[in-house]
Amino acid sequence: MGWAALSGIEVAEAARVCHACADTPARAFQSIAAYLYIVSLRSNITATAKATDADVASAIPKTRGSGAVGLDAYRKQIKPLLVAWGLLSCSLQRPTGKGRQPTLYGFPMFEKLIDGIEPTGQDTCDMSDYPPFA
Repeated sequence: MGWAALSGIEVAEAARVCHACADTPARAFQSIAAYLYIVSLRSNITATAKATDADVASAIPKTRGSGAVGLDAYRKQIKPLLVAWGLLSCSLQRPTGKGRQPTLYGFPMFEKLIDGIEPTGQDTCDMSDYPPFA
């Protein structure tokens, strides 16, 4: 199991985009839930994530009743919005027999946020101030 770093700035920007662009508060809620789930799968090495549409759909709560949204609701309504809003980029899915291949997600908004950070020139692992271990 790996980990995926998620900063407050990324969450705030994703929430702002979903709130500003969605046609209803329910769609904004479902979009941010989908984005956060996909981010939780992001590799800390490649900064990409892989997930099937069924996996993502199962993590998005319905706004009425209990349970999760259906596969078609995610695939046809939420996923295209996340791509159109610039939160995600994704590979096309191709049918493979009984199932589908996972979608490879990229994070263009996250990349823009990272590019906007000024490098400090400091090595975060620099231990030169510490005495050598004996």
